[in-house]
Amino acid sequence: MNELADRAAHISKYIESNMISPSGLVYHTINEATHRAWCDDEIPDIVIYNCIDAPRELWKAGFFNYEDSLMATAEYMLGHLYRYFITKEDSSAKIAKRCFDALKLSAEQSAKYAGENVSRATNGFLSKPYGGADKANLSGEVSIDQYMRTMYAMEIYRDSIAANDEADWINRFLADCAQCWNIHNYSFNYFRAIVRWATVRPHGLAFGLYCSAIGQRANQPTNRYWFDLFLSRFTTLEKELFKGTITDNTAALAVLAMKRLCTLKPRKKNIWIDYCRKIISSAEQAVSDGYGWLFSFLSNQQRDELIEPHWSPQSHRYWNFLRWRGNIRRPAPSLAAAMLDAYDITNEKALIDKARSILECLGRAGYIKWAEPISDRDFPEGYEMLSSCVSGLNTTCWFRTYWQMKYFLQQ
Repeated sequence: MNELADRAAHISKYIESNMISPSGLVYHTINEATHRAWCDDEIPDIVIYNCIDAPRELWKAGFFNYEDSLMATAEYMLGHLYRYFITKEDSSAKIAKRCFDALKLSAEQSAKYAGENVSRATNGFLSKPYGGADKANLSGEVSIDQYMRTMYAMEIYRDSIAANDEADWINRFLADCAQCWNIHNYSFNYFRAIVRWATVRPHGLAFGLYCSAIGQRANQPTNRYWFDLFLSRFTTLEKELFKGTITDNTAALAVLAMKRLCTLKPRKKNIWIDYCRKIISSAEQAVSDGYGWLFSFLSNQQRDELIEPHWSPQSHRYWNFLRWRGNIRRPAPSLAAAMLDAYDITNEKALIDKARSILECLGRAGYIKWAEPISDRDFPEGYEMLSSCVSGLNTTCWFRTYWQMKYFLQQ
């Protein structure tokens, strides 16, 4: 563990020195060449998404700096909470609070948004904060992964070191999130196309169950209907979901939901644990030596399979790069995190060893990238900047997983 401990220290130092935005959010990605946040002139036009629900001036640096910053910040908060549980060092409690404050600011600004996704300002609407937490009201983009990781991290913070006023705010925020999804029929635009989020893929269904269970705890009667509806789809949808493998991020989100459902809906704990095991088993099939393939859910590229780089003839609605098929490795620290969260409810110690083996493969540079091509041919011309993205989510997820593992080993 000494080598991993040294790596964790380097990663923590790197995050603090290079990846913290002015508002306290952890950047989604930064430029590996400068180890700083992206500037607009570093991002070619060909790389940007083409239908973001945000002002055009936020489509470059505003997007690449903040797309998954809520998730990255939530993971970093969890990492320092676990570190605080072990060390009792005030520095980790202060960083966790800084993360809370940044997420809170982003949530409060998001609630002021009114546009294509919600027609009027709505508490519990949590948008991707393009341009920074203080500009979240300008963005109408949401996704269940931002919600799931943020809501989960808020619960852990509330139940550990939160002040009374912070805990009260978190309880209102969680209830508002559930009500927001409820009144919008668990459907929101995703890059300007309607998505019924809780009916697609394992993490969608898992989030729907988790969010509606939160709503029931907040005495929102309609969320009981949603919970029963999602549960009725559980077995039928499950058969389709496990025909192939799923990504590490999908696994991480689904397992977080199952973990919380063991507390929110304990009478069905056996269902949640069984689903959790199947999720992990499926995700493992796609990862080798700590890496999976980027966008394998689109390409169907199998573990260790090398393909001839090419463009798919099919167009893509919101990002042309999703048509590309190349040998691009995706670091998978999220699978290690999923394994530890699964261990927390299954007590299967082999999961700790598997998580450690993934951590050992990643983070030697003191950070983790978003994607790594096998060769120069595996990124298309004009998109090379994507291979220079240091990932806030991957880097903070490694850090969180290390300290969570250490916490479990000391129990």
